Amino acid sequence: MKKIKNLNFFSNKTTKIIVAISFLSFSATLATAIPLGVWSYNRSYFKKLNEKPETLSISQGENPFTNNLAEFFDNLVVRENFKELSASTALELAKSKIYNFDLLSLVDFTKLYHKKYQISYDLTNAKASGSSIKGLVLFIKIEGQRQIFSKAVEIKGFSEQPENKNLSEFEIDETKSSIVIPNKSVLSFVEFSQSLQFKFNEAKKLEKQSFCAFEKALTELGGSYNLVNMLGLPSFVREGQILEPKLVGDNLDFSSNNNRNYLNFIFENEGRKTNIQLEIKGVTSDFEIKNEIINWIKNQLEDKIKPKSDIQTKLLNQDLSLATAFYSEQSKSIKDSISTSQNFENLFDYVQREYILNTTKFDNYIINLNFKIKKNEEINDQDRVNLLKDSKVRLDLIVNVTKNFNKKIIKILNFKFDWDLMPDLNRFSRIFAKTLPEAKTEVFSITKADNWNAISSKKLVEIINNVKEFAKELNPEVPEPKLVGQLYLLDFGRKATEIEETAYKNELIQIAKNLKTQITKAQTFAEEQSQNESKNGKALGKIIWKALNLQRNLTSYDIRSDLILQNKNDEFILEFSLISNKNNTKLASTKIRISGVVNSAHSSFDVAAKFYPTFFLDGKASFLKQTNKTRYEIKDLSDNNLKFQTIDTQRNTVTQEGIELQSPIKFSQNTITLQKNPSTTGQQKFKSAPFSRLDSGLIYYAFRLTNVNDYKKHYLLADSDGNGLFIQKIKKTKLINKANTFEGVAAQKKKDNNATKVVSIISSNNPDKKSKEIQQEKLLDAYVVGLDFKQVKNYKSLQYYFYQNKKSLYSQSSLFTPQLIDKQAVVLGPSSWIPRKNFVADINQNSEGFPPLKEYYPIIELANRAAENRFYRQELKNSNTFFIEKINPIIDQDQNIVFEIIKTPWSFEINAFSSANSHLNSPSSVSLNAKTIYNINPVIRKWEPFPNYLNLDWSQIGPNPEKTSGQNDTNTQNQNGNEQKSTLVLKGLAVYNDPQLTTESGRWARSEIRNAFIKAYLN
Repeated sequence: MKKIKNLNFFSNKTTKIIVAISFLSFSATLATAIPLGVWSYNRSYFKKLNEKPETLSISQGENPFTNNLAEFFDNLVVRENFKELSASTALELAKSKIYNFDLLSLVDFTKLYHKKYQISYDLTNAKASGSSIKGLVLFIKIEGQRQIFSKAVEIKGFSEQPENKNLSEFEIDETKSSIVIPNKSVLSFVEFSQSLQFKFNEAKKLEKQSFCAFEKALTELGGSYNLVNMLGLPSFVREGQILEPKLVGDNLDFSSNNNRNYLNFIFENEGRKTNIQLEIKGVTSDFEIKNEIINWIKNQLEDKIKPKSDIQTKLLNQDLSLATAFYSEQSKSIKDSISTSQNFENLFDYVQREYILNTTKFDNYIINLNFKIKKNEEINDQDRVNLLKDSKVRLDLIVNVTKNFNKKIIKILNFKFDWDLMPDLNRFSRIFAKTLPEAKTEVFSITKADNWNAISSKKLVEIINNVKEFAKELNPEVPEPKLVGQLYLLDFGRKATEIEETAYKNELIQIAKNLKTQITKAQTFAEEQSQNESKNGKALGKIIWKALNLQRNLTSYDIRSDLILQNKNDEFILEFSLISNKNNTKLASTKIRISGVVNSAHSSFDVAAKFYPTFFLDGKASFLKQTNKTRYEIKDLSDNNLKFQTIDTQRNTVTQEGIELQSPIKFSQNTITLQKNPSTTGQQKFKSAPFSRLDSGLIYYAFRLTNVNDYKKHYLLADSDGNGLFIQKIKKTKLINKANTFEGVAAQKKKDNNATKVVSIISSNNPDKKSKEIQQEKLLDAYVVGLDFKQVKNYKSLQYYFYQNKKSLYSQSSLFTPQLIDKQAVVLGPSSWIPRKNFVADINQNSEGFPPLKEYYPIIELANRAAENRFYRQELKNSNTFFIEKINPIIDQDQNIVFEIIKTPWSFEINAFSSANSHLNSPSSVSLNAKTIYNINPVIRKWEPFPNYLNLDWSQIGPNPEKTSGQNDTNTQNQNGNEQKSTLVLKGLAVYNDPQLTTESGRWARSEIRNAFIKAYLN
């Protein structure tokens, strides 16, 4: 066993000391504190200290055992006040895990400590022999050096009495003895008593005797006995004696008296029982805890307790402080609304009443505060005079301190105190209050100007930075033109004309002049009531101009200003502050709330706007509640300002994810114009397509669908008739035989005209293999994306007629009105689906029996549609490097999905991305691509606008589009009150009516827009 001791030079002596001895000099009283469990620390410490001694270079001239201290070590004698202690008792105390007595305290080593020696010992081989302890090995290390010297020594001078009689006459003195707790942190008496009781209960499950259970519990808490006899010598419980805790039922018996805390014991000495009390030392007093909490309350809450804004306004309007309103007779005019007789919450803004304190001193204390205003009659006259003089008010605080212990709340402390504080605004805050808007009551909305893009947060940051840069040399009389332009942009959402900029500049000059007068009146509580001027300039740019001029008018106070834009839950806050140059403290600040800004971090608008979309809808920024709160106004963020009908707020809700739609968004500018068909030579005019129809261009659509697994159609986009692009769960796929293909037509044409050779691009399938697959059905039960389209009825017979007569169906379209039929085609199949070559999938809705019969669930019909001039292919693209990872379906409910749709007059292509595979290295590493080619004649290899009309229209955006009269599609969701309502969360939608973007030259633009949508809505 090794121990270390150097009272003079160990900075951590109080936490590492083995046994504390009071009055080490020749004093009459000796107290021994016995911390448990420290021995193992010292043993491991010196094991490390003594490792590899052969590497040390020992200078024997410095060896204290051989130099001029050799004689000292040969004659080690115990101090006078230990003469009554026997050698065997001292050794037993030192070896005891409970007592851990420090043998170094028996000898005066002062001369070694003065030489900065560090001393430890090992008593493994030590033995008591008469009045001596022999075989005790001392280790000595010189501070700052690595040499360690050791020698076996003998300590002499102990009592000659036998050890079994040595302490028999020394009884434990309860006035000098105690239980010691290491004071490493703030530990209240309540916490200690609850913890010790809990540990004691746990130990009793293993220990039958209560004194053994108690010692184990005390040891686990790091506590120790400090048992001292009547002579001040260390005492211990020997054979024939039992010291066990007194129990009340199953509980330890604690008591308190005169701010001291005790634990009651029963001391049994050879059959005689005595009740004794041991004081608990080391716990933190209630007085200390109270002072700590009071200081924390004052430091943390003083700047937060301020009068309500309406109270501040009343005080500012009459140039009064709150102390004057409370305690002065001059404030009779507002005594009814502002007085000490009112409740705290009526006058002050502060509402938080509970705190969790978890610091280096406090361990999860729960602080509950109850604020009251000290009434005038409860304050003496002199105190009221002093409060009025210092502009302070007195609050009465009731503090309850509790803690969660073992799943129950224990009470630590209750107290109350008076707090004198100054809650009024300082001179700078008063200026702010009189000249700038109140953040809690005013919100500044950035205007979306016609023919201008909306301002995004990225653009707003750029503008604010420009304002700060251009305002460095601020001249209120001659504003910098660039600064004027940026402020105008904030106020009107667009750049100013030359005339507009001049008028706006003159307004700014006048605002600066009026502000100078306001600042002079607002700096002090004037005796004469000042007239509070109106806060002119309600626009954001003008408010910032006023804020910038405030600092310039207060330059004598050595202050600077700062503008910081913050984003909190999609609400943008511009904080303007005045900061002291002396100590960098914030003297005053105001927060200006800004709405009407597109959050660039959660939107693809900044990138999408670079390529001039026809319109752009953001799931949050585009939807603003009207004044009556019953409908959302819809704002196109692009510079085209397309108009949409308002939607009600009951079925549609803006959330953090986007707008949850249960009814469609309807375009309200779908006018029809007349134009010539450029392919006809006659004078006949045809109605052009509606503006919302996209014949050639792009659509980027980010959304999320919920409750759509009912095998019904759930629309994403639809025309004014309610037909369009939808998502639907399909039960089965079915192969069907299409006997009539273009091969027959080609052969007939070859027969009639041997000079013309037409080669079919459709190859024949194996007839035996095909026959086996006829009527074969396969389970699918997955989501597909479908498109309503129209097709010319009996197209093959018409086509044959025109081939025979060498005429084009398109050129002769004015001579007949073809009959059209409604069909639905799959434009994006499931991820696992591999379509057959030259096969196209149509959806059979089975509307006659569905719902509710499951056998009528919609199915996919796979067939060779070459005769209808339609071809389809699909590909799952996987750039993920972790091929063993499972790939989830791209299209599914409750997943964020991004569609890139590339539409041309002869093709319909979709690239789909989903958050379903966010477990992979990137959401864009897996995508599903599908392309439908239509109206390409496979015989003559030319495009014709027949027979398929695959129109993509966004007249109605979202679920449950309105159908025209006469249409009755039972497979379209039509919810009743008993069904779970499906919702579409619209996150972002951009439409580009630009054929150039569909070509090879537009590839880089598509890539940039696509990546922006994925980053904003999938990551």
